[in-house]
Amino acid sequence: LEITLLQLLHASTAMQKANAPNDAEGLLPFMNNLSTCYLVAGKYTEALPLCEETQTLSLATWGERHPESLTSMDSLANTYHYLGKPDRALPLHEKALQIRRELFGREHLDTLNSQDNLASVYDSLGKLDLSIELNKETLKLRKKKLGADHPITLVSMSNLAAAYVTIHRLDLAIPLCQESI
Repeated sequence: LEITLLQLLHASTAMQKANAPNDAEGLLPFMNNLSTCYLVAGKYTEALPLCEETQTLSLATWGERHPESLTSMDSLANTYHYLGKPDRALPLHEKALQIRRELFGREHLDTLNSQDNLASVYDSLGKLDLSIELNKETLKLRKKKLGADHPITLVSMSNLAAAYVTIHRLDLAIPLCQESI
């Protein structure tokens, strides 16, 4: 009998709920992990109700300034974005980025991940100037924190290059593509 990771996480989340139904702090990490697995697997429709529940429970348990609440906020926003609802993702990503900047500073890796998420939503909404501005800053800070050859930095280069292609600035996109390979 083959058990997938999703089935295992779903079962462990259900067991945690059954064994300690009033222990939100114990349950939330399971819920966040399960929703992340759904997102990675591309099961966005299945992820949405879990992400919504996780966000509601995180806010009620820890408030919006807790790292777990910010993680669930980004997961919910990403789910909306993947489902073709960037307008629903936008306020969540903006709030997560604002709070992460206040709590951790502009150069923290979690802040940069939130910034990257927001740039992607701006791109989807056609707000290319804002997307490019955030992508530039993210790339600059990731180079500083991780180095120019780090895989996450290279993804930032690719994101900025793609944004330049969208506005037909191949003169800016091509050097970034060449640098990233």
